[in-house]
Amino acid sequence: MGSHGKGLFCLLFVLMTLGCNPLDSKKFDSSSLGNQEHLIANGVDPFAASGGESTLFIKHYANPVFDVRKSSIPAWRRIHAANVSVLPPSESGTNTWRMFMRGSGEINGYHDTIGLFTQPVSSFNPFGPWQEFAGNPVIRNGASGYDEKHLLDGSVLMGPNNTLYLYYLGVTNDPARYSLNGAYSMDGGVTFTKFANNPLSTSFGPNDVVFHNGNYYTYFAKTNSSGQFEIYLSISAQPNQLSTNHIKVLPAGQTGAFDSKSVMGVKIFRVPGDPKWFMIYQTSDRFLDYPDRFHVAYSRDLKTWRKVYHPLPALVRGQLGKWDQGAIWTGSVFDYNGRLYTYYEGWGSFTNDYNRDELYYLGGNSRVGIASVDISQFLAWAHAYNPDGTVPRQPTGYTGLVSSNGTVSGWAYDPDYSFRSIRVHYYIDGKIIGGLTANIYRPDVNQAKNITGNHGFSINIPSTYFDGKSHRLRVVAVDTYGSSPNKLIGDRTFTLGGPQGSIGVVDGLDSNGRVWGWAFDQDNTSTSVSVQFYVDEVLKGSTPANQSRPDVNTAYSISGNHGFSFQLPSSVLNGVPHILKVYALDSQGFSPKKLIGTRSFTIGTPSVPLISNGPFKWNDGPQGYGAIYGSSNGSYCWIGHELVYMLMYNQLIPSSLRQISGPIANSYTGSCPIPQKMPGVGCFRSTVSGYTPATGYYYTNGAGAWCHFGGGYSEYVNRCGSGKPSSLLNGTGTIRIDELADLIVRNPNPGRCNY
Repeated sequence: MGSHGKGLFCLLFVLMTLGCNPLDSKKFDSSSLGNQEHLIANGVDPFAASGGESTLFIKHYANPVFDVRKSSIPAWRRIHAANVSVLPPSESGTNTWRMFMRGSGEINGYHDTIGLFTQPVSSFNPFGPWQEFAGNPVIRNGASGYDEKHLLDGSVLMGPNNTLYLYYLGVTNDPARYSLNGAYSMDGGVTFTKFANNPLSTSFGPNDVVFHNGNYYTYFAKTNSSGQFEIYLSISAQPNQLSTNHIKVLPAGQTGAFDSKSVMGVKIFRVPGDPKWFMIYQTSDRFLDYPDRFHVAYSRDLKTWRKVYHPLPALVRGQLGKWDQGAIWTGSVFDYNGRLYTYYEGWGSFTNDYNRDELYYLGGNSRVGIASVDISQFLAWAHAYNPDGTVPRQPTGYTGLVSSNGTVSGWAYDPDYSFRSIRVHYYIDGKIIGGLTANIYRPDVNQAKNITGNHGFSINIPSTYFDGKSHRLRVVAVDTYGSSPNKLIGDRTFTLGGPQGSIGVVDGLDSNGRVWGWAFDQDNTSTSVSVQFYVDEVLKGSTPANQSRPDVNTAYSISGNHGFSFQLPSSVLNGVPHILKVYALDSQGFSPKKLIGTRSFTIGTPSVPLISNGPFKWNDGPQGYGAIYGSSNGSYCWIGHELVYMLMYNQLIPSSLRQISGPIANSYTGSCPIPQKMPGVGCFRSTVSGYTPATGYYYTNGAGAWCHFGGGYSEYVNRCGSGKPSSLLNGTGTIRIDELADLIVRNPNPGRCNY
């Protein structure tokens, strides 16, 4: 691809948000490289040039970083350098970075062996310099049997108890036989002891080994019936044993695919901030073990792997004339300061070798280079496409309401893999609480979405959140392979548990005004509570619910005394309709009082004949319940609640008082009930000019307003105002009420007298 093609690719690359690194205009003094085995890159972008290839990983422009064919290079690795494994300090067992590399050279004959290199944490640089161990190689070819010729394809890992394990492909003298072997080190890789039961297998060699959750995951390549190399997995609890059950985890591609001939050389790695495992592998559509590119796959469990089907390869061999123009082989991948690095093996020379497609063409050598990519670019690339080339879609779903018992139901699925059940994570108040698989059969969802599989889930809210407080539940659907962002499918606010307050029942109200029932606090069942009773919305009294009620205790499985009874006051036993309301209080004041009973009653005999029981409604006022009483001379009075109008002496029943039900009879002979004295009672004597003097009471609300009631045919029976007139004088005397027809009732109107 020429420079114009590369520019077009960069434009497309930017559109995919991955970006391209343009050539850096800064100059680098190549003389500081020495033998090019390390790079002092202060102030310089060491990946300013990618070698002219369009790849995800950008090659270091001073590659190869481990060269060959120079007299300054130790003899054991002077012919070839390859197969790098890097262990960060967390995996090396020491406070150092450790690197193991295969070298080919003359040591009592031509052999491939493995050596050790280190860097301290304090001065680590991905490009070096690496300090070579003076005693290299640390593991050599054996005397006979399985590795007397070469040790290839080394893979190093940290196991339990700070034990390093190294797995390698052993090669015998001619005729060459290949086998998988292992060794261990207790001193950080300075000395190794080979397994006593080597070889572990004579059918294949290792690609990589991972220790996870107490098991050793050994990945290896072997050919299938079609002659393609594919990746298999053995899982064993012992480091020196392989299972007989081999799982195929990464097949070769179909005819015409970039990996149709072979997939091999896998290296497993993790990426900070991503829960998955990644695998970089070498592949070719022409050769079994002469790969020209790298690609990537990923997994959540190390067993089920999915290839990344991005058109941009992770890495490709160099262009004609480059040191890696023939083939490339994988090395371990590690992260450092927000980037991923990989040391890789390249076959080639520094001349235009037009026979570079010839396997291991003469004149070529293996050298080691390094390439890198920003982690955010890598993750965007890895999750950009589905296997069919489409862009991955986010999962979808729904979360229902939180029920009173703390259960939440819903469904979720991945549109790209709708036949599979996906994971659901749930958070409360921003804290992750747990995760589950949406694997409950939901035929309604399948029918509505035209999908198959099981996609329902049910969440149980932990009991610690049954505290009567408001909480926020958020539910997230997790993409099957992490190909797209997870999706918020539920955001619910809920309140569970906490104070439940009191409950109870008014069992009865007899003709004498006695009321009885029971009540208790659900949060404190052994304690007796108090009840309050209101008549016509006016508090009349309270009483403890402390009487024995064994029937209640049995029915609710509680203890204590919870019965009550009380007598209505005589003032409401007047033959007038009233409404009784009884409330149970919370024992600790945590919850509002609860209405536990309502009764309508009319007890007693009125002092004047009843004209009508109503109810009534004023045309310009609210509905009210009460009664109208009358006398033979046409006087009448109103007794009740809600309607607040004062009816006056000798006044006809106003047309604005409309009866809702029942007839209003003619007037009767008798007198209205005597009104009760209100607080602030005083005698008065009216001296208003032109009116007959009268005596009566005046009442005050304590805020300056006043009302009075009195006798005398010429005196108004109701006056309200901000102050009493001077004509109203204090005096003494008795009041004649027998012909007077009024009664003060509760008045919510601020413009009238309030008592």
